[in-house]
Amino acid sequence: MKSINGFLSLIIFFSSCSISNKTVYNERTKKDILIGKCTKQAFDIPIFKEWYQKEYEAYSLNEPIIKQLKNLPGINEIQIKIVFGTWCSDSRRELPRFYKIIEQTDYKIKKIKLIAVDTKKESGNEKLIDFEFTRIPTFVFYKNGVETGRIIESPELSLEEDILNILKK
Repeated sequence: MKSINGFLSLIIFFSSCSISNKTVYNERTKKDILIGKCTKQAFDIPIFKEWYQKEYEAYSLNEPIIKQLKNLPGINEIQIKIVFGTWCSDSRRELPRFYKIIEQTDYKIKKIKLIAVDTKKESGNEKLIDFEFTRIPTFVFYKNGVETGRIIESPELSLEEDILNILKK
């Protein structure tokens, strides 16, 4: 009886946890894509790792801007939400670059909320209520729950400069 109760407890526990790094087959792209809430570890999945790693390694950081970001006070007061698609060329370019930049700062990466959408820009069970977006990737920066800026699809200046300008607000 104890083993049945333990088993049921595990089922309840795992069903209450949000599913992360879920892949689904997409009919339009004829490939597996990420859907819903994700973590950075999703880019270790072989089908995503190749393009992620290639872009990450190829990107040259703007060191003077990185230094400014690194020395920015209150950087960990910022929350970042990113809506992206693993099928989207802009997401495949900007997401690895974003992480390469952010990893050079003292920012706590676990504060980043990643939400993958399909080709219809739907996120499965992850709700995007009160979150307006039309193009991806969309990087949204919040301070104390208030939006301070966005980077939509591609940066205006450079990813580092756009992030710095948003965080300096």
